[in-house]
Amino acid sequence: MGMMNNVILDSWTFQSVGELFANGYDHERTGILVATDEAHEFIPIAHGELQLQAVVDLLTHVVLRDTLILDRQFIEAWEIHVDCFGPISDAGIVLAIAPLIEGQTLIEQRQRIVKELCVTETLRAVQEENERTYGETQQASRPYESQIIWGGAGMLARSADRRLPYVGHPLRQRFIESTKAWRTPPDPTRRVIDLVNAHKAAIYSTIIGEDVGRRARLMLPAVAAEVITRAEAPEQLFEVALDLRDKYRKLRGWLGELRTALEEEDTAKLIASERVLNALAKDVARQTGKGGGEVASLDIAVNSMSTASTMTITSTISALKDAYERRFTVRHDLLQLMKAPAGERALEKLGRMFGKEKGGCR
Repeated sequence: MGMMNNVILDSWTFQSVGELFANGYDHERTGILVATDEAHEFIPIAHGELQLQAVVDLLTHVVLRDTLILDRQFIEAWEIHVDCFGPISDAGIVLAIAPLIEGQTLIEQRQRIVKELCVTETLRAVQEENERTYGETQQASRPYESQIIWGGAGMLARSADRRLPYVGHPLRQRFIESTKAWRTPPDPTRRVIDLVNAHKAAIYSTIIGEDVGRRARLMLPAVAAEVITRAEAPEQLFEVALDLRDKYRKLRGWLGELRTALEEEDTAKLIASERVLNALAKDVARQTGKGGGEVASLDIAVNSMSTASTMTITSTISALKDAYERRFTVRHDLLQLMKAPAGERALEKLGRMFGKEKGGCR
């Protein structure tokens, strides 16, 4: 039995999505906490943009992960919005479990990770102030930073203990990534999502003539773009995601096998999976007219000198195998994702579904 392709998520993510479904796009401004080279800063953004990002993340997980794992002690944050999550709750893919780890083990692991995340003097000062005031009053004096740094470190401790990938609420995720300090457990699903996006960005950038990095930043993960394109109303989003979950079950199983191979250091399986991803790169090159790889060919020669036509079929075994894989295997699923909408229009559509005003935020 292979390791399941599970992920640990924040109840905070579900809370943001639940509030979006209940109250629509929130135009209030907030700030994304990020570490900089010398200190830290808050990047201004409409709270609704973070809510939309949380929906995109959740839809992607519903399609490509086996189970979404939450810490039971925090689920009251979103239980009041439970109706909108009905389809995925009924499907049994959300698993709220007893505290993933608790007690002294969690405290020690969390404190180690806090030290790693506080990469600048200013972040260390904020965290020390929060720890001091919490010790005196059971309240952090800077609750926003506490929720991101201290809360994020707690979830990373749970992730490390379970050897499961953790994807945080967009605010936590941006902060953790900005510190460049934390090495997460291997997460092939994230790698494949990023790889498909990079290929799509390269295609669009070639046509439009722009920077690949910029184009990649504008793109939604392919499965989320596909869900949003098919859905006509908010209440259809999770239903469509479940339909696509069925469509991509082979890919999801493959991602689970890949996680097992990483965990068990199974080099042969890892080489095989790398071959699939390299073949995908060649498929992209072939489809964009940039060469790359042998195209399966079926050459039929008719000998008109004889009454019986002789057909000579020439094709290498590898080319036939290649053609088969492009149609019937995980590689086919990956190619289908490549052909999903880029996502800019899908993101606009998602915003409109929840009442975002055209042209941005006030």
